[in-house]
Amino acid sequence: MNGPTRRFARWILAACLAFPAAAGAQSAPTPIAASPTVAHPPLLPRAVASFGAATAGGALYVCGGHVGRAHAHSRANLSASFWRLDLADGRTWQQLPDGAALQGTSLVALPDGTLLRIGGLEARNEPGDDEDLHSVASVDQFDPRVGQWRCWSPLPEPRSSHDAVVVDGVVYVIGGWHLDGGEQGSWHRTAWACDSSSAAPCWRALPPPPFVRRACAVARCGHRVAVVGGMDEAGTTSALWTFEPTTGQWSPGPDLPGPGFGTAAIGVDDALFATAMDGRLFRTSADADSWDRVASLGMPRFFHRLVAASGGDHLLALGGASRAGHLRHIELVPLRANTPELLHEWTVAFPGHATYRAALTLQRDVLHIFGGNRGSSEDRFAPDQFVDEAFALRLADLSIVALPDLPRPRQSMVAATWGERPHEKLLVGGIGPDRDDGAVAASADAVTFARDGRARELAAALPAAATQLGAVVHAGEVWLFGGTDFRPDAGGGEATCSRAVLALDPTAAAPTFRDTGVELPARRRSFGLARLDGKVCLIGGLGDGFEPVRQGDVFEFATRTWSRMPEPPRAWVSPQTAVLGNTVYVACGGTMSGRRFTSDQAVWAFDESNGWRAIAELPFATRHVQMLALRDRLLFVDMTTPGALTLRTWRPAGA
Repeated sequence: MNGPTRRFARWILAACLAFPAAAGAQSAPTPIAASPTVAHPPLLPRAVASFGAATAGGALYVCGGHVGRAHAHSRANLSASFWRLDLADGRTWQQLPDGAALQGTSLVALPDGTLLRIGGLEARNEPGDDEDLHSVASVDQFDPRVGQWRCWSPLPEPRSSHDAVVVDGVVYVIGGWHLDGGEQGSWHRTAWACDSSSAAPCWRALPPPPFVRRACAVARCGHRVAVVGGMDEAGTTSALWTFEPTTGQWSPGPDLPGPGFGTAAIGVDDALFATAMDGRLFRTSADADSWDRVASLGMPRFFHRLVAASGGDHLLALGGASRAGHLRHIELVPLRANTPELLHEWTVAFPGHATYRAALTLQRDVLHIFGGNRGSSEDRFAPDQFVDEAFALRLADLSIVALPDLPRPRQSMVAATWGERPHEKLLVGGIGPDRDDGAVAASADAVTFARDGRARELAAALPAAATQLGAVVHAGEVWLFGGTDFRPDAGGGEATCSRAVLALDPTAAAPTFRDTGVELPARRRSFGLARLDGKVCLIGGLGDGFEPVRQGDVFEFATRTWSRMPEPPRAWVSPQTAVLGNTVYVACGGTMSGRRFTSDQAVWAFDESNGWRAIAELPFATRHVQMLALRDRLLFVDMTTPGALTLRTWRPAGA
């Protein structure tokens, strides 16, 4: 496939990220590194899986695919859309003449700049009817110069769940099966090739592959044809086979070191790249006896596509399916293991009114947003500035669903989750107007957001009103640390912080908050909390009044004892913390001078072997941005622009 033009670099802004050598636990903090490179990849027009994609003439083409609910098959669940994205612009999708409504189809670019759509699966039933699925033999050619489809030489037999590739001008079609309306398909044991330069294209049979395969990827590997992963009659497989056109020989290669079902693969120069279902990207070559890990996807996926991008430095991972649903994301993935990870940024319309201090939870790629403050008035503590709204944002397709409102408007609540899917949530404390007199004050209320999607206030309440607490779930209980009974006034408010550590069993018949008998070593609020190996770390924050707390305290659940971590490099206030592996990351906080807050755009990392080290300067304003852990990445959630929500993901080096 042809790579996009160099102007594709408009998707990527700022300078490349350089990582300093790790500092020892007792050494001085290292200087802040450069900002990560920011990428603004577009979203697909809609979430789709099992589709065709190719690049030609500096443009990306996407056709067909499965849409809607996974495993639902009907006419309504197949896309007939055909889209083009000019990679020099990278912003606007153009809808081309509709193609056939097919999934499991292949799209390849020919040397003359035209494209072939090869085979696929059509559904002849309506939603709710018995499935009536049929593989097709059609091959259609699209000429971008005239914008029209025409029939090409059809396949010798109907085929779907296959894949295709062009190597040295020859089109190869391998794998797949034939569905003819019944529940069981017949596996194809044939493979075909066609010289695209022929005036009368004609398919010729290849030597029979020593395997049957569907849901596999077919890609170029040097001058060979590679077949990666998929499923055979015994189940899923990660096997690699290559075909040498000059000798007609099939040869086994090293297994992909990860689940290969629904994988995507692409050849770049003499290398072959493929993804595993867990999101890892691997590289091998025709004569190699192993795969090397290159990178990972922020959103693991299968039944997706890989195409070349950015002048050969990156790949584009398009769409696909995940355990959370079909994806709209396009990710830029580095081709070399030593290439710094890009910071991906997407902005979507947000129907809510909060711009900061909402409570967030993230489970199984669903981000829940509770309450917050409008930030639309100079008086941030005016009763009408507080929000009672709740939303669920699916990271898979970036769709947002409004949930039932909270019992009362609140900001600065602490949130915890527990249980199996769908998770239950506990929201504790916060600040907002009282239901009776409207006076704004800290709250002692606790709210459960249950599996039925409704919020309910617990009969039990905190012993005292509190906001800006920390929460963590341990051994089935929600543990609450610190907080303050904040009283806003014209000067910004006064706060007396708590040293209490409380716990609550949210599954009890009558949940109540109990005093654990543990006290904080230092009073604090507005601090960061990180859970790590049976311990919880409390970092930064404010004590009574507006005095910063410099120390970092570590609580061990097994012994119920406190210890100190090496002193954090800054006296952070409202730091955001996230744990990836054994490393604690701190970002998006700031420092206080009196009552003046100065935001901080640095990212710091801490682990017991290396101590504190500065790793990056974030290339965006961090005030009121929240940070969470998303698999091996940091997820930054920015609600500060009214009507919009910006998500940024970044994988620090070594994560």
